Amino acid sequence: MDDEIKMLMGFVVESEPEILISTCEESELIEIMKSKGKITCTSKSCEKKENCLVLNPELPFLPLDRFHVWIVNAEKIGLSEGYVFHLASNTLKTMGVLAVMRGNFDENVARGYGFQILYHGSWDYYLKASDKRSNMMDLIE
Repeated sequence: MDDEIKMLMGFVVESEPEILISTCEESELIEIMKSKGKITCTSKSCEKKENCLVLNPELPFLPLDRFHVWIVNAEKIGLSEGYVFHLASNTLKTMGVLAVMRGNFDENVARGYGFQILYHGSWDYYLKASDKRSNMMDLIE
């Protein structure tokens, strides 16, 4: 796991990144990442869990524009790859990094949500390269 974390941190441009880890059961990863930035994790139930966000698999929702990094264990999160990219596009800041553990995601789905593929290995890394949300200025131009 050390090599994967070193690679991930090589993609992160923030010195004190806000990091989301799915799921809170990744206790070893959470302990390692505490030295890298501010950690929040997701769980179906956040009872007795520190810095936890509830992620209900039946109605998944994460905060908007909050994190620089999201590390996802694809086997444990229980969401389709499209929904993972949808949530990542909403919750990661521009230039944020999505790191997928134990997943085999389609590059076309990643590109469709505005992500650039950084590296495929034992973890896959994607950069949120664009913000697809429009604003009033887009209508004027």
